[in-house]
Amino acid sequence: MKYKFLHRSYSREAPVRLFIFDNRVEIHSPGILPGGLQVEDVLMGTSFPRNKMIFTQGAFLLPYTGVGSGFVRVRELDDKIEVLNDEKRKEVIVTFWRESIRDGVIVTEQGNGVTKKSNQVSNDSVSDSVIESVREKRKLSGKEIDIINYCTVPRTSREILNRLGVTYHTKNIARYISSLVKEGLLKRTIPDKPKDRNQKYVKA
Repeated sequence: MKYKFLHRSYSREAPVRLFIFDNRVEIHSPGILPGGLQVEDVLMGTSFPRNKMIFTQGAFLLPYTGVGSGFVRVRELDDKIEVLNDEKRKEVIVTFWRESIRDGVIVTEQGNGVTKKSNQVSNDSVSDSVIESVREKRKLSGKEIDIINYCTVPRTSREILNRLGVTYHTKNIARYISSLVKEGLLKRTIPDKPKDRNQKYVKA
């Protein structure tokens, strides 16, 4: 919850609130989405810091990674979340629907409906297995882990290096980006043309 304070609106005195119900958990954050963003934008990975100074400092002081990709990473874990940009109440509400097991089947009660799915858990995340194989060989640095999480959505080399706070130079591209591509942790969006001006990098 402490990370929510990087994004909340300080023009409103209401606190960040957490509500726990039998079938869902809700997080209410003061202030609507900033910069004219819509729910569809943030769910696709578009990031716009509301409190730029606090956000910039927090990105380097707090122990977390994946700046700007929070909603995308949450959806990877739970694609049933609901996000409401409530302009009337001036707050963003994120709802996580809780699951229960009935007759050996995982059931998600969502709104007035019930969604059923198999209780078998599949692990088809190629990137996680690749990361683990690399970790067996060497320890990934904090910056490398941050780059991988940051590239949950496609990023240019300039965006990645700006994120790290290093100069845009071929040596830094090779050190921080190309090395992760070689190890299979990142992949190019235009693999046949590595030096294409529209080249971006995304988590493998």
